[in-house]
Amino acid sequence: AAHSRAGGQGPVEWAGTLKRNRRLASLVFLAVFVPAAIWVWMMRPSYEATAQVVVKSSESSAALPAQAMVAEVEKIRREATLRRVVEMLGMAEGEAEIARAAAELARALRVGSVPATGVITLQYEGRTPEQSADVVNTLAGLYLDRAESMRRAAAESRESGRGELQGFEQELQRTRDELAEFRKRNEGALLDTQKDAALGRSEQLAADLKRLDVQLRETERRVDAARSRQQATEAEQAEGQLAALRQRREQVVEQLRAAEGWRSQLDRLAARHAELQAAVEAAEENYILYQGEGSEDGEAANVLLVNASMAQRATAQEAPQRGFEQPMLLLLSLLAAACAALGAAVLADPAQTPVSHVADIATAAGVPVLMMIEETQSHVS
Repeated sequence: AAHSRAGGQGPVEWAGTLKRNRRLASLVFLAVFVPAAIWVWMMRPSYEATAQVVVKSSESSAALPAQAMVAEVEKIRREATLRRVVEMLGMAEGEAEIARAAAELARALRVGSVPATGVITLQYEGRTPEQSADVVNTLAGLYLDRAESMRRAAAESRESGRGELQGFEQELQRTRDELAEFRKRNEGALLDTQKDAALGRSEQLAADLKRLDVQLRETERRVDAARSRQQATEAEQAEGQLAALRQRREQVVEQLRAAEGWRSQLDRLAARHAELQAAVEAAEENYILYQGEGSEDGEAANVLLVNASMAQRATAQEAPQRGFEQPMLLLLSLLAAACAALGAAVLADPAQTPVSHVADIATAAGVPVLMMIEETQSHVS
């Protein structure tokens, strides 16, 4: 055995280590690379579209203050507006699906304002370039239409004076009474809680139904096996259990159907509640606007008329915002898997165990040591 000075390992030593522990290295490589490759392959590309709207004061054509810009941003992010976008673009059908799509749109949408410029930026990441551009352009268009309708209402109010103020006041009171009656009759404050409870109930009943189906199949096999063995008593007991399970399944199916119907009703109630809230908000804005325009000082209390215009329309992107880095991620996964495999092979290789005593040599070789040869740079002694 040779006891030499410690030195660095080169490519040949690394190759030998991998060859001696090739099975372990292969398992570690696959364990690291395969999940990473699957994750990279399942990544969906994301396309980002951006639109910009310029908002100025209708009186001075100056940029709005920061607080007013925040209020304009919140108008764009209203739930009723997002639901309108979903319906106009056909992103979902049915009250439940529209509500879910509007919630997803709210999470993926980014609306912000640039201080002291009056610019509102709308950004959205979608699965296709066309969808991303359509969402931000439609949302910006709805905001511009609303701003234009408010300016037009203000102009009409100046022409008609206070004649329509009473009508708007009555409309506001009517919508408020309708919303209050709806909340009283349907417990509007608890709609979200009721929807969560109904969803949990439906999921529990669906799980019970799957479990009963498994038990039914198992019991039917037991009945067939007992009949084939001509064991009348066992077959009769299994048939009784089978009948009870079928009856229980019918009950669960009826309960699940009732729970799904209740869920659909709650979704319709939630949609109606959102519509009533939007109607009250619109009536409040119209009333305050006309009240302000019809007053002697001519100022609209709490409602700011703005001039809004499209500064930049969103266009469909040719390259995805995310997804183009898949080849790079695959390469990084390959390198990480290779490093992990090499590290495992080095740690598990017995040849990497340091030899510092004669007893270590005897233990590794399995034979007694007869002599030692010390090697230096100048000679061997």
